[in-house]
Amino acid sequence: MKSRKIIIVFFVFLSFRLYALDSDWGGKVENISQISNVEYEDFTQGNKASLWYRGEQSPLLNFYIKGDYVYRYEKEDHKNIFDLTNAYFYGRTVLEEGKSLRYNAGRFRFNDSTGRVMKSLADGVEITLQNRTLPVRFGAGYTGLVFGQTSDIVMTPADKLEKDDEYLLAPPRLIAFAEAKYSNLPGGNSLILAVIAQQDLRMDDNSYLEDSETGKLHTQYFQMGADGRFLPDLYYSLTGVLQTGQYLIPAYDPAPSADYTSLGGLVTATLDYYLESRYKTTISLDALYSSGDPWKNRGEFGVLSLPGDKQLNQYTPISNSTKGFVYTPQIGNLIFGDLSVSVKPIDKIQVVLSGITFLRAIDGPISDDTMTEDSGNSLYLGQEVDFVVNYRPYSDLGLALRSGVFFPNTDVQSNEDILYRIGAYVSVSF
Repeated sequence: MKSRKIIIVFFVFLSFRLYALDSDWGGKVENISQISNVEYEDFTQGNKASLWYRGEQSPLLNFYIKGDYVYRYEKEDHKNIFDLTNAYFYGRTVLEEGKSLRYNAGRFRFNDSTGRVMKSLADGVEITLQNRTLPVRFGAGYTGLVFGQTSDIVMTPADKLEKDDEYLLAPPRLIAFAEAKYSNLPGGNSLILAVIAQQDLRMDDNSYLEDSETGKLHTQYFQMGADGRFLPDLYYSLTGVLQTGQYLIPAYDPAPSADYTSLGGLVTATLDYYLESRYKTTISLDALYSSGDPWKNRGEFGVLSLPGDKQLNQYTPISNSTKGFVYTPQIGNLIFGDLSVSVKPIDKIQVVLSGITFLRAIDGPISDDTMTEDSGNSLYLGQEVDFVVNYRPYSDLGLALRSGVFFPNTDVQSNEDILYRIGAYVSVSF
């Protein structure tokens, strides 16, 4: 109820404050309905209604705001969620010939070049210094004022506990980053360098830390990537991330305090081949490796086994990131390869067929909590096949049908049944 009042008051204030600006507004209504045998989901439904407003004063000063209402039905559980997903000022100014500055200030989503380190909503500032040689982007944001039910930050058991309890606000973390992109390499290729860091700002006596018997996790990410094309119709991206960190656990009687260091890694690569044909065919590969921990260091995916080694190796992104439509493990002790083919047999219809192979990086826990140390030591997890049909008869009407099956490796997974999910999606914009 409190979040609903905040959004209503904010929109009323803006309607009076910004009426004189050159402006535009619109909205979108979405529905996704699914049936599945994954974890006895049966039937689930999500409905989302969004309204946005854009006010333009000058190239230097503009404003954008967007609010959402979400209704979710899952396992006989009804949720009504009100959210303020964007509220920021933005603009651009020319510094000198060939150089300009762009900024965002307020609530918006912070992203890295891959989306597999951070894609988190936060309140802060982002500045881009544009030039012909080396554009630089940097910023900082605070996550503790974002509504908890829509936050995608689940780095520790304390974060998960706050979401499970439907805590009003998201975990308080400070995010900062700097990124530079050099685009003048031969053949139209680019080199990307970035440093990203997050700081857990909870107090040591935070009740959620104590209830989960975990601590504060601070992480740093050093990213290097390249993108471009090998051939006129073959495009690629390749990114490596080195993660360092500190996991600081206070003393919980009778256990003493414990400090851990973190050293993990991520490698991700994509290939997109565009065939010159009447059907606009695209063949794509999305591959990823993320480091993990053995069972002796983690009894579960997010929980340490004390005492273990003082160094942790599981890759932990800032934002929760998953892969798959039926089987959806989080990144961390995960390897996958996703090969897909996209075809447009007729105008306004797209058909996509994909196959995803899942593996573990090491014999240890993944986010699938049905797996235990006694499940077996095979690294192969299973194979998923997905089929999607997208239809957009008009620019403001989108329809999609999606289906998928997952064939688990029964040597390591307790669920021996073939899993499936079928979903329908509708969106109307105005």
